[in-house]
Amino acid sequence: MITVLATIGSSEELSLHTEVGLNHGLTRTEIKEIMMQMTIYGGIPRAVEGYQAMKRAYDKIDARG
Repeated sequence: MITVLATIGSSEELSLHTEVGLNHGLTRTEIKEIMMQMTIYGGIPRAVEGYQAMKRAYDKIDARG
């Protein structure tokens, strides 16, 4: 789902699904690797949006402690 949301540019939903992915066993490294692949397959603009959404999700998680 992360790749689909990144490809279509749904960054708000992507931020949510990043957190869901972590709760279902993905690691931060694996999600980062997904975004790296997005650079090639989805284009740089979508990958940048994906990285920003990923960062928002991580910031939210880290703020909770």
